[in-house]
Amino acid sequence: MGDRSSFVGRALRYSIRTDADSFPNGRLVELYGDSGQIISADVGVPPVNVWVERRVDLAEGSWFVGPTGGGTLATAGQIAGVLGDLERMLVGMEFGGDSGEEVVDLDSVALGICRIDFAAPWGVLSQTDVAVFVDLFFGADPFVAALAAPDDVVSQADVAAFVDLFFAGCP
Repeated sequence: MGDRSSFVGRALRYSIRTDADSFPNGRLVELYGDSGQIISADVGVPPVNVWVERRVDLAEGSWFVGPTGGGTLATAGQIAGVLGDLERMLVGMEFGGDSGEEVVDLDSVALGICRIDFAAPWGVLSQTDVAVFVDLFFGADPFVAALAAPDDVVSQADVAAFVDLFFAGCP
């Protein structure tokens, strides 16, 4: 935690798997900044018994003000403010309605990664990142392949955004 202001414009990425989907409250990711500032993102409930990757851009259009994952979109300044003095990050992992109902696995948590660095070696853009993006695009995973607004629709605009970002390189 601490000053993560250099992560603005980058992304949070993690992989998750659950064996239950009867309680949707585990779908939120929350970032807590100094003075009680909270931004949150609704990443949806993952499918049952399948590892899925979640990615949330650390940029406008991805986060909401407060802990509900909805309502007022966070501005670039609000996101930068939370990242500038990050105190806590919570990844929701409660997908079963009954106590002890589910098993949830979390892996490969990375905060501040390049938005299009989809595959190892991390920190280097390569043909593997292109191949993974193409697979994600045709698999229509809106949480990973959607790089252009709207975030829940995969379109040609996402391909154009990927190409632009790829040739610009990771900041």
